[in-house]
Amino acid sequence: MTSGLTWDWESFPDYLDRLGERTYDMDVAAYLPHAPLRVFVMGERATARDAATPEDVAVMRTIAREAIAAGALGFSTSRTLNHRARDGWLTPSYAAGERELTGIAAGLADAGSGVLQLISDFDTVEPEFAMLQRVAQSSGRPLSISLMQQSHAPERWKSVLQLIDRANSDGIEVTAQVAPRPVGAILGLEAFHNPFSFCPAYGAIEDLSFGERLQAMRDPEVRRRLVAEFPEAVSGKRASYWRLENMYPMADRPDYEPLAGDSIAGQAKNLGISPVEHAYDLTIAEGGKRMIYMPTSNYVGGRIDAVRTMLANPHTLIGLGDGGAHCSSICDASFQTYAMSRWAKGDDGLTMAQVVGKLTWNNAKFMRLADRGLLKPGMRADINVINPDEVGLFAPEMVYDLPTGRGRLRQRASGYDLTIVAGVPTYRDGLATDELPGRLVRGSGYRR
Repeated sequence: MTSGLTWDWESFPDYLDRLGERTYDMDVAAYLPHAPLRVFVMGERATARDAATPEDVAVMRTIAREAIAAGALGFSTSRTLNHRARDGWLTPSYAAGERELTGIAAGLADAGSGVLQLISDFDTVEPEFAMLQRVAQSSGRPLSISLMQQSHAPERWKSVLQLIDRANSDGIEVTAQVAPRPVGAILGLEAFHNPFSFCPAYGAIEDLSFGERLQAMRDPEVRRRLVAEFPEAVSGKRASYWRLENMYPMADRPDYEPLAGDSIAGQAKNLGISPVEHAYDLTIAEGGKRMIYMPTSNYVGGRIDAVRTMLANPHTLIGLGDGGAHCSSICDASFQTYAMSRWAKGDDGLTMAQVVGKLTWNNAKFMRLADRGLLKPGMRADINVINPDEVGLFAPEMVYDLPTGRGRLRQRASGYDLTIVAGVPTYRDGLATDELPGRLVRGSGYRR
């Protein structure tokens, strides 16, 4: 990021102006993000997660109002322990106080537009939700909350969804963003992590190039050490996810609802071999390019029932995907394709029209974007022409097109005959036409 960004802006309006100078193969939009806002105003006190002073809050309120007037769709913040740097450093916005959030929300109220959006662990469901509800109610702005089923608290999502329903009954607009499939990490020798990343011996080779790491892991002595270290390396807190029973080799057409026998441990049992040895073989298979799926949310007990219930609720939207974040370990840009291929068959009470509506018009309506999401005269002509029988996904793959040659995960899809943006074809049969009609979308609070 440091090498790729031009850093030719300082204020948020400046940032949007830079985005607005470019064209894209799809429309883009932006939220005012809490972490850089906090650091911009508070400096090192923000990274230390000190409480914001009244003076700090006043400045944040002003910046929030200016951001909405410049075209930000809203304000976004993180209140989860999952958002931390590799060294364990937590995002500066984690556990920000109610006074600070209320002040920023007041900036949106001043501008008369914008959505409050956040992710929270909801470790204390009712107090956390009550605080967020007060913030939304004081500003009169709609609130959007991420909602997932977590393995360590598999029933918590039900309590959050009940509170969302109650808030809407009380006239407070709160919507949950739901991932339409199990959420998890992509592991592999090319990815950010692989099954052996936490082994001490791997530390000696992790900074080597991909080819050098592959060569090193083919060494019998390196193999012996990593296999021996694996059980201890994934014990403790990592044991909940980093189990070979929870790692599934991905086929060319990946299955996001795999059976227990499809896991590395399950396959090893059927083959009569060591699970750790099998994991090692898979990690270096196919020239080190084999990908492994490790679900972390929405798949407790190997079932996706929670997602089905969430999607059926009138106060949920399909969203939440890390389409670009964590781009070497997560690939959620496939959410939309999965939603159509999995939920639009009518078996689960949802038709293709309903799923497409949850992906398009429902989101546009919640975001107060009145020019898109419907096929009718006067609306923006963004259209996918699909073959419902062929809509599906291929396995994620690493491509090296980021600044300095770094890699990111890409996932190709099938069944898209034509993609049209603003009336201009941008993809035919999945291949780019090189047309770039996409633009920066400024929110309903935009003031020229």
